[in-house]
Amino acid sequence: MNRTNRLTVATALLLGMLLWPLGGVSQSIKSARAQYDSGDFVTAAATGEKLGTFEGYLIAAASLTIHGHYFTDGEQRQQILLNAMELARKAVELQPDNPEAHMYLVRAMGRYSQSIPPSKALSEGYGESVKETLETVLQLDPDSWEAQLGLGSWHAEIISKGGFLGKLAFGASETKAREHFMKAAELAPASVITYLEFARGLHALNAKKYREQVIRNLNNALKLPAGDAYERVLQEDARRFLDTL
Repeated sequence: MNRTNRLTVATALLLGMLLWPLGGVSQSIKSARAQYDSGDFVTAAATGEKLGTFEGYLIAAASLTIHGHYFTDGEQRQQILLNAMELARKAVELQPDNPEAHMYLVRAMGRYSQSIPPSKALSEGYGESVKETLETVLQLDPDSWEAQLGLGSWHAEIISKGGFLGKLAFGASETKAREHFMKAAELAPASVITYLEFARGLHALNAKKYREQVIRNLNNALKLPAGDAYERVLQEDARRFLDTL
């Protein structure tokens, strides 16, 4: 083999060594997404976390948030959601100006705060933290429908669980809740979770007053095509909710 051929082979080997890890990461991301889309949330979380990348942490955080909230209970749910929060924080550390990272964090925080007694959630500062993080998302992305939806749910939940004192202490408002929900629906008219959370929020504010709107929003959620396993979970949730009304 002449010197030119040896250099060509050596260059090819070097490029292969440099590019292989990137290809491996790309394949793992695809695997994590496929696992998430199919509903294998535990495996998707493990695959994403193992990557140690921004996108990997997001997939892992999202997967654990869904798995913890919908498929576990008690202390197991709380621990899984705490893990989801930690993974989302790692994504925030990697890209602090990325609104998506903050949104994944607030989802985990919100679900965790729902898994513990309201008094504990408020005493541990989750009322303020969730709202501040959602406002951060809107600062980074003024058109974030998810942040609008989250703020609608925040106002509704504070009022539902804290009553007059909740309104007084946190500035929660029924009017603001409705405004945020309607803005989210305007920005994302084809989102299953928007209609489901809109329905839940109105029901929490005043089940009797908003009954017709709650039913209409749940029916809207059920009419949409489910894009992945998570949306199928959401629609099943909407179906069960509708059956109770």
